[in-house]
Amino acid sequence: SQGNTYSDVKSEDGTNIKVWAKYQQYNKKSGIILASGNVKIVYDDYTAWGPRATAFPDPSTGKLNKIVFQGRSKIAQNGRTIEANQITMTMAPKNFTAEGNVVTTIPNAKQLNDN
Repeated sequence: SQGNTYSDVKSEDGTNIKVWAKYQQYNKKSGIILASGNVKIVYDDYTAWGPRATAFPDPSTGKLNKIVFQGRSKIAQNGRTIEANQITMTMAPKNFTAEGNVVTTIPNAKQLNDN
């Protein structure tokens, strides 16, 4: 799909993953989703943005279990933001890693308590 694309995909843990991008391609044989151009992905309490992302299924279930953002990307969770050259999100277990020129922004406790 090209243009302003949107997909809603079920993850390994049963949670929906929402994907917005200018371009998305799904390979039915491999189960891999490619997204590029202002990619935004929302999964549970994670929101991630970047120029490109590739989503991979779990080989045993075929359900989406890993998303790799390539290029300068950001991920946010509960007010914390991490920016890196590559971010890898996993659904089961729920986790993410950030690699390359990592910048972390964590609001201070006073700001959190003032809200």
